[in-house]
Amino acid sequence: MNARYKIHPGEGYTESWIEGVITPFEMFEFSQRVWSDPEWKAELNGLMDLSAATFEAGDDDLRNLLKAMLADHRCSLARWAFVVSTASTFATLRKVDQLTAQQSTFRIFFTRDEAEKWLLEPQKKSGGAPGK
Repeated sequence: MNARYKIHPGEGYTESWIEGVITPFEMFEFSQRVWSDPEWKAELNGLMDLSAATFEAGDDDLRNLLKAMLADHRCSLARWAFVVSTASTFATLRKVDQLTAQQSTFRIFFTRDEAEKWLLEPQKKSGGAPGK
């Protein structure tokens, strides 16, 4: 797995790019690295580009990864936009959304432009439930 990130504190989000095969252990280590950055804040939104990545994890692996991540007070439950290029990565992320009990607003896109537009648009103040 090759991963990098950039925090945009003024815009209120973090941006990550991950390439290659992602294992739960590597994803956990990457999260820890981002969360240890002095500019990181748990209220930041996130844009994660996984268009050049694939997951190597079963349901139990994903469940354990999410349990560990959600137990950390630094974990962001804000708005998250994920960019994918394959149906299998899309399906894996839908499992993640279900396993987190939809604690954050989570959307999956096939283009980066759509993801950025959704993530960076002003949040609407309506009381309706967020769509997926």
